[in-house]
Amino acid sequence: MTDRKTSKAIDTDAPTRQFVSYKVARTHARLARQGSRILKKVAGISRVEWWVIGSLRNDESARLSDIARMSDMDKGQLSRAIKGLIERGYVEARNAESDLRNQHLHLTRSGRALYDRAIPHMMRRQNYLMSLLTKEERQVLYSALDKLAKATDRTEFPESRDATAGSGPRSAAARSTTSR
Repeated sequence: MTDRKTSKAIDTDAPTRQFVSYKVARTHARLARQGSRILKKVAGISRVEWWVIGSLRNDESARLSDIARMSDMDKGQLSRAIKGLIERGYVEARNAESDLRNQHLHLTRSGRALYDRAIPHMMRRQNYLMSLLTKEERQVLYSALDKLAKATDRTEFPESRDATAGSGPRSAAARSTTSR
């Protein structure tokens, strides 16, 4: 592969390209672009706005902090998305009776209609993506993602005797050459 700016070959087999974080991030970026294109085309909204609308459709009412905690999204990014959704009439904010600073967000009738318009497209996409995997692969994928999500709280790791113990073609080749 060649980088257009420097015309130098990019090592697509570099060890960092085999890191699970690299592969997950790259796949996430590609899925995010795909989802963004669909949502823009069918509903005129962004992925972050979709997260907000989906959260409110599922929970009827939520605070920005609830959505941020559930989605692991940046509060500033969510706040901007919510502001735009309120301005366009898809979401309304109501102050809590006990604390006027604590706003509860609700979908408006237009917001529910927008969700109802977009969800069939997003479900078709989800069903297509899942159809690419067997039942066993889906179970393994979800289990692995859950394990990796739990591991993200750690910042210190035990030393490994075999630094190539990961998965992927490079580490498999490295293991076979070191065992000879």
